[in-house]
Amino acid sequence: MDKKYTRWILPLLILLALGLALRIIEGIFPVEFQSALSTIATAASLFAFGMFLTNNKKRSSGWFKKLLVSFVMLIIVGKRLGWIEFDVFWTYINDLGINQTIQNAVIIYCGWIFFD
Repeated sequence: MDKKYTRWILPLLILLALGLALRIIEGIFPVEFQSALSTIATAASLFAFGMFLTNNKKRSSGWFKKLLVSFVMLIIVGKRLGWIEFDVFWTYINDLGINQTIQNAVIIYCGWIFFD
């Protein structure tokens, strides 16, 4: 298969795998674990989706950008899992209109920029 089509199909396959993984999580795991597992699976899949959107064949070796992306991912996923509670910070974030959809877009952007 042509590399151009592979580059287009692979991100789509990642999204389809996310849907399948969420169905499996709902069907197999107990209710108390479903929320955490689906949050982690969603964040990991969206990050991988963003990684496969980049055009670079050579991966970046800059450590500061990767550290910053990891910190942003930790904050987003930690907030969704309930591990991080900064009420004043999240109030300002919500006032700016940054909801879960925007956070998902930031996760995709983090995956894209991680190896850019």
